[in-house]
Amino acid sequence: MADELRSEFVHEASEHLATASQILLSLAQRETADPEEVNACFRALHTLKGLAGFLGFERIKRVAHAGEQVLDAVRSQSLRPTRATWEAVLGAVDRLERLVHTIAEQEQEPPGDDADVIDVLEEETRIKPVTASLTREAAISRRHARPMASAHSVDALIAALIAVGPADPSTIEAQLAAIDALAERERWPEAPRAALQAVNAVAQRLRSDPAAFSELLVALQALQAAVAEQSPAALVQPALGLDKPASPAQGKTADSTPSPMPSEGRAALEDFRSECQELLVEAERAVLGRTQLEREQVDAVFRAFHTIKGMAAYVGQPVIEQAAHAIEAQLLPVRDGERAADASVVQLVLAGVDRLRAILAGAAMPMAAEHGSAEESPRLGDILVEMGVPREVIEETARHLKPNERLGDKLVESGRVPRQLVEQAAQRQKALRSDAFSRVATTKLEDVVNMVGELLIAQAMVANDPELPRLPSLSAAVQRQSHILRRLQVLALSLRMVPLRATFQKMARAVHDTAKKLEKEVEFQTAGDDTEIDRSLAESMADPLLHMVRNAVDHGIEKPEERVRAGKPRAGKVRLAAYHAGDDVVIELSDDGRGMDPERLRRKALEKGLIAADRQLTEAECYDLIFLPGFSTAERVSEVSGRGVGMDVVRRQVQAANGRIEIRSRLGQGSVFILRLPLTTAILDALLVDVGSERFLVPLTSVVCLLRPQPAQVATVLGRGQVVLVRGRELPIVPLGERFAIAGWQRDPCASLLVVIEDRTRTYALQVDQVLGQRQVVIKPFEHGLAHHPGVSGSAILGDGRVALILDPAHLLDD
Repeated sequence: MADELRSEFVHEASEHLATASQILLSLAQRETADPEEVNACFRALHTLKGLAGFLGFERIKRVAHAGEQVLDAVRSQSLRPTRATWEAVLGAVDRLERLVHTIAEQEQEPPGDDADVIDVLEEETRIKPVTASLTREAAISRRHARPMASAHSVDALIAALIAVGPADPSTIEAQLAAIDALAERERWPEAPRAALQAVNAVAQRLRSDPAAFSELLVALQALQAAVAEQSPAALVQPALGLDKPASPAQGKTADSTPSPMPSEGRAALEDFRSECQELLVEAERAVLGRTQLEREQVDAVFRAFHTIKGMAAYVGQPVIEQAAHAIEAQLLPVRDGERAADASVVQLVLAGVDRLRAILAGAAMPMAAEHGSAEESPRLGDILVEMGVPREVIEETARHLKPNERLGDKLVESGRVPRQLVEQAAQRQKALRSDAFSRVATTKLEDVVNMVGELLIAQAMVANDPELPRLPSLSAAVQRQSHILRRLQVLALSLRMVPLRATFQKMARAVHDTAKKLEKEVEFQTAGDDTEIDRSLAESMADPLLHMVRNAVDHGIEKPEERVRAGKPRAGKVRLAAYHAGDDVVIELSDDGRGMDPERLRRKALEKGLIAADRQLTEAECYDLIFLPGFSTAERVSEVSGRGVGMDVVRRQVQAANGRIEIRSRLGQGSVFILRLPLTTAILDALLVDVGSERFLVPLTSVVCLLRPQPAQVATVLGRGQVVLVRGRELPIVPLGERFAIAGWQRDPCASLLVVIEDRTRTYALQVDQVLGQRQVVIKPFEHGLAHHPGVSGSAILGDGRVALILDPAHLLDD
């Protein structure tokens, strides 16, 4: 299997599983189930099953199918869900995540049997049948529900119609006749009958106007929505404790514009449209100019339509799903070698591409780019009212709109509003819409940031030219250029920013699993998950946050009985919040648990020999002991804790990102961990120092203070070298010139400057010749495999064109 295909599967599967996990965690906390959430979870597993089947990952396919069956039983009201139901599906998602992770690492699905997970899922569908416990009201609702065709029957007929294509009007008419007969037999109500009439009206134009096929597809989508709205299942949902989903007819405004969608839904639909367009371009490119397709091209086009089908199911676009499925079904014999991949297949692919583009171009898709939100894009009718059109005229016209008719066109046709006024209103609506999104590869964003950094370096070299002050006009131009480049730098860095939402969602699962394992009750809360941070930082902080969240549940939150005895609620609270503070992003993890006892921490450190017996510690220093390697307060080793690893890794990773971590705690009331991180790792605030003929950059986050010591402060200790007395503490002096074997460095500490560095468990004084000031520099990481001193993390080019090494205080003393 191609690496690209496997990587694409792992990425997409991880996204679907993250969505399912988040929904299931939410469902497990409530008595009732939201049908939209159940449907979204079902679509996630259904799409994953299809992807796994296509690529031959049989274990994933079987587990996803078993989970999908449980969710389908809930959707069809044949199963009353309980907490155990959601836990069972969550267990399946756990197994799927592990399998996907193994594929990512080992490049193949591991052998094994998932009978344990599948048996639990199948047991759920064998017990608690909802039909055995229907309330009297539900039974009456089901008995008196208007006979109506099942959505499956209509979908099957429409799928067959879509597969025909515009070139065969006779077959299309035959399919529509079958739908008409079904409507008569089932006595369809007024709404779906009107939608079917609109479909037939468009179909009659096909013989003279094949281009009307795209309108037919849009009309079919309206028909499906009308049929789904009248299904008997919707009538019995209230009696089953399920919230009735909003029908397509609900929430319509006066101008027949769909009601505003949540921002997440708009973003998902906009991403869907964008990805569909890209996949169609890829499919078209694979076949254009060819009369015979190779295996590689066949796989590419099959994969494109298969992916579109899965995505359409996920975002609730049945017409697109069925159209893609029909094309995929015709390509299946080609992929399996049962049909020649000749010119007829090329035409099939191109026709399929055109068909899907026609649907995507239809006005029925409630995309953010077409409608916007209530705040971002006012309704056309409201804009016309503001421009002087009576509201009664707008409302009366809207009431008589037929499926797929537009309010503006209807107003012009009726002669009530001049076309020029409608066009002005449409232009105003378009101007108020939110910006469209464009997907850009991360590598390209990195290139933009790097090139902006190079521009800044080149500009600094010009600005520092000694000849510049003699040319006032050029000096002014350079100053303006500097201002523009700084703004460009801010813009370029903002492109790297991503919200912390995805990272926080992963922590919700960690809290749930850890609490269940430890038999604790925990409520998890988040705030500020829309706070943006550099993409690389968001990825690197996932593991540290995971350690901290697990520790909060394990060490912080008490058992329910212990909390009750202490006068607390049975369920503890863990809260993860983020916000911006100046140039930093602050992430706070808090709990209302037992808190930390400073004296107990100190005793544990003494028992393990991690600190000297005579060392006096402040309360804050006692809290910092938990970051020492090998430190643990757990009485026994468990799956969650007790090995003395984890928190030292947390601090190391935070400091590697030029951040810092603080702890606040009150015994019996809880603890707060505060992470302060830079907005980006591409820019560094540093202290520029000079040693002999070399220059170095010291990250400001590690600098405590600067001093020029007096002779009385400096002493030589046998076996330790020179030390300096700073605020009552003896700190070792580290001569940077000696460390890097630099010629001509100042050897007398009293004639030098000392930069006091604090790093994890060590504090020391770095001896330099002089400090040249603070600089903000663009980091240039070393190429992979380039050997360098462990105390150096990268380099930067200064304004005068010289290269300065960036010091890594955490490893400067390593051999």
